[in-house]
Amino acid sequence: MALSDAKCPDFQAGYESGIGAVLAALAGINVVSGGGMLDFEMCQSLEKLLLDHDAIMMALRLVRGIEKREGDAVALIGELVTMTSFLSHPAHATQLAAGAVRSFAPGGSRHLPRLGDQGLSLGAPACC
Repeated sequence: MALSDAKCPDFQAGYESGIGAVLAALAGINVVSGGGMLDFEMCQSLEKLLLDHDAIMMALRLVRGIEKREGDAVALIGELVTMTSFLSHPAHATQLAAGAVRSFAPGGSRHLPRLGDQGLSLGAPACC
């Protein structure tokens, strides 16, 4: 399911593996094989295995869907547009305390890739 015809862990490998994992997860397949495999099972790549893990975890998160939260979202948005910062709103602190805003946690409300460097645009160092 996370297979690729690519010969090295590049864009093609990531795209094919990611789309394959998402399609398999949305089809209801709960056993994903082929993580880390290149050239359609002819070569194993440990680098790609780590990247595929992130893609597969995001696909599994996609399957869980979006949970409805309590409260009126339209009213909340109305309040937020008049504020200067969402972080100072009590709803943010409530969601943070409830665990709705967390990363790298199994079963969390979202999955952020461990290897995907999302901090570069914010000036964070490009290391783990």
